[in-house]
Amino acid sequence: MWKALRIFLRVVAWGTVVVILFFVSSCYLFFDPHLRHNIFGGDYSASAKLGDTGLVATVELVNAVSHLAEFQRYLVVSGNGARASKEIAFDHGGFPRANLYRTADGNYVIAGSLDAWLISTNPVEIKPYMESYLKNRMKGLYGAADLRFIGHGQPPTQAPSPPSNYFEGLVYLGTFDFASERGQPVGSVSRGKFKFVPPNIQGEYIQDPGG
Repeated sequence: MWKALRIFLRVVAWGTVVVILFFVSSCYLFFDPHLRHNIFGGDYSASAKLGDTGLVATVELVNAVSHLAEFQRYLVVSGNGARASKEIAFDHGGFPRANLYRTADGNYVIAGSLDAWLISTNPVEIKPYMESYLKNRMKGLYGAADLRFIGHGQPPTQAPSPPSNYFEGLVYLGTFDFASERGQPVGSVSRGKFKFVPPNIQGEYIQDPGG
């Protein structure tokens, strides 16, 4: 009987340890968006082909807190046997939109309210674009570098790649954002789907994070 009791107590002890470890790891997984992204990928994702390069750019959003529209954002570029991934600016709410542009030399830019990134197509790399971008924006120096102005939405256009009204030398190719089935902006995670929207549906727009 005593032997059976010792075995039972050992089972209970190890079972308790397993339950505690499972609880701790579950909490860590729930509260750590980086770990969840590494295991499950994005909670929301949208992709766009980068011209005839054979590459695809994907913006992925991972909920930082389940009941709030706050996201850790990731930019992934893949294709032709290559892949590059970058953790980009955290969205504290209201700024998931990221515009896609093409440069004069055939590379691409992802830019939103919080940061901007250059996608080099050969070799495939993701690098900061205009490193003073956010600093200048937050100071209100919207005329700095090659940034023209911020916060003025442009109407949709039938041109497949209209010149940017924000960046000299770039053409606007569309945007990653929460939108309706027809691609119209919805302003709410709960009312739309995260998708890539072409310029004939949504014109160029970058919201000013300062106001």
